[in-house]
Amino acid sequence: MATTKNTEKTEEFNQLCEKYLTNLYQGVSGFISYQPNEKQDHEKDSIYLTYGEITYPGITRLLDFANIGADDVICDLGSGVGKVVIQSFLKTPAKRCFGIEASQARYASSTEVLRRLREESPDLFQGGRREVDFYQGNFLRGDLGDTTVVYTGSTCFSTQLMAKIGEMIDNTPSIRCVMSLKPVPCALPLAQIVDVEATWVILTNCHVYMRD
Repeated sequence: MATTKNTEKTEEFNQLCEKYLTNLYQGVSGFISYQPNEKQDHEKDSIYLTYGEITYPGITRLLDFANIGADDVICDLGSGVGKVVIQSFLKTPAKRCFGIEASQARYASSTEVLRRLREESPDLFQGGRREVDFYQGNFLRGDLGDTTVVYTGSTCFSTQLMAKIGEMIDNTPSIRCVMSLKPVPCALPLAQIVDVEATWVILTNCHVYMRD
């Protein structure tokens, strides 16, 4: 009986959280128009601006699989308009969630959503118990610091870029879990390939690597 009640509460929270995120992102889209040669110029620096999103249920499934705790730091490499970061912040006890995005327009959208979240729900930030941040730039030049969980929507990333991401992961010993839409050549063992919903296809594969 208790299990049934807990399941119902979890489902109710999921529905409320998804509804709130939908309202929070009303009018915000990562599907933007590019400037002439913008995509091509970025690709010279291993930055790929092609956009797509994993749906709310898909990210929920990944977060549940990763078993996020209060000591975790979650990073989204290529965070777009910030949906994965914000959902992770709302749904997990992680002490910090942050994203790095190359597109100035998408980064600006993510910071605006965060501003609204702080304004509408200040209680979520009281006491400084948790943090949420966004940064604009090439994530290959970023510092993952004490990151423990990495997500990357890497569908359109090149083989060379995936290799560089693997190097970043191997050079960050605090990372215990990596979730990537493309395989990552890293030292962490592949735990499972999880089917998740996406905006461009009904289901896509997400490769989950976890430290034993």
